[in-house]
Amino acid sequence: MNLLQQIRRVLTAVVLGLVLTLANVAFAQPSLAASNQGGNEVGQEVTGFVQSLQGKTQEIKGNLTGDREDQIRGKVRQAEGNIRLSQPNSDVGAKTQKAEQDIRARQARPESAGNLHNVVQ
Repeated sequence: MNLLQQIRRVLTAVVLGLVLTLANVAFAQPSLAASNQGGNEVGQEVTGFVQSLQGKTQEIKGNLTGDREDQIRGKVRQAEGNIRLSQPNSDVGAKTQKAEQDIRARQARPESAGNLHNVVQ
């Protein structure tokens, strides 16, 4: 492994740690937890933002370790977060299941295995 790859891995690990810390701090705030209990639009958006961050973190972890299931679960979590952000009053569960099916189908195709970014958007 050359020096550039080692630096890249270290920087990725630092960013991953920062994202995890931010996500944990956001969930630790009592006001955010209380707003999410009511299922209101703001609570859904906060939850969506945090889920997107956690999903990206999990995807990065999967990329670093080569764990495809972590990559997929990270993409699914990002998709759920994006659904909550863009459509806070919608049926998140059904849309998340559809997104997961799409992600897994794309992951199974060899020509697009590394390019799952379009599914989440």
